[in-house]
Amino acid sequence: MITVGKQPIWQHRCTKACLLPIRIVVATMGFFGLVCAFTNRVSIAHIILELVAHKNRTEPIDRKGSGVCAPEDGVRAERMHQRSNHEWPESLQGFILGCFYIGYFVAHIPGGMLADRFGAKWVLGISMLCSALCTIFTPLIVEIFHEKGLIAVRILMGVAQGSIFPALTVLLSHWVPPRERSTLGAFCYSGVSAGTVVSNLGSGFMIHYLPWGMCLIVFGTATMFWMIAFVLICASTPNEHLFIRPGEKAYLKRHIPVQKDILPTPWRRILFSKALIALAISQMGHDWGFFAIVSYLPKYMSDVLQFSILSNGIMTALPFIALWLSSLLCGFLADWLIHTRRMTLNVERKVFTLIIFCAPRRLSTRSAYGRSLVCRMQ
Repeated sequence: MITVGKQPIWQHRCTKACLLPIRIVVATMGFFGLVCAFTNRVSIAHIILELVAHKNRTEPIDRKGSGVCAPEDGVRAERMHQRSNHEWPESLQGFILGCFYIGYFVAHIPGGMLADRFGAKWVLGISMLCSALCTIFTPLIVEIFHEKGLIAVRILMGVAQGSIFPALTVLLSHWVPPRERSTLGAFCYSGVSAGTVVSNLGSGFMIHYLPWGMCLIVFGTATMFWMIAFVLICASTPNEHLFIRPGEKAYLKRHIPVQKDILPTPWRRILFSKALIALAISQMGHDWGFFAIVSYLPKYMSDVLQFSILSNGIMTALPFIALWLSSLLCGFLADWLIHTRRMTLNVERKVFTLIIFCAPRRLSTRSAYGRSLVCRMQ
């Protein structure tokens, strides 16, 4: 085999062709991985609007007494011609939207343990592959098994995606030095909000112009392509990467300590840690609000504010566009505050956490009163 130094010629060419540091490539692949994962996860919120038959409203609506806005132009015709044979009650629709998180919750800790033992690359790649397959086959499963099949495939997708964040966290811990973690971590994890934007916009447009199943096939196929690229480009650690530059590998070894042995997990100390309990409670509060909005905002926009599926996709994407941009800005700002010693790491995290919990709380309670304004605008 022809070699250049200690590398085969093809590895040497790949090393020269890669203009960016590999740690940035890994963070970028993590970003697009989360985009794909959330298109798979969130698109059901729009698709269920097409699966379930709406009661046609052709008569004038009493805006003051009903609590429901008058339909947007074109919504009546859209719903009159809607070809849906599923008459699922609201309770079943709510369970379908939420059952994903049954499997998601169960898989978190096992996913992290598998990533530690076998490497984050393969745990993340296999998780995304399973998520893509669940997404692609959802239309066929719904056609054959109806609501029971949809519930089962959503729970399975939750199990598949439950390993994504633990594996991605392990991956970044091997690739991103502490001084770059706020910026690169914020960029990588902003794929959550970017994926929600893509899912809302893409679902709205595709369901408006194409059969609803095509939306899932497109998102699932994109995830398959991402998985192939990720397996070819990325590695669990810098030592395992085939075409990382020697200078970058030395830099990462110098700034990221290598843990050779997997130590036993101190479960008792973890479960009774005050800091962990506080963090878990705060994360539960965040997830309660975030995932409620992700799952139920499209249904609120459709059933209460009476937006068409196209307008619904656009409107539900707007909050997450703002979230995506602000997360990038806050990551950069956090690193700047620490590097300039204007805040310690401990104070910076507490201040940012206080802001991100208090501001959405006030805005969420006020948003309930925004319905009357939207109805008047229509």
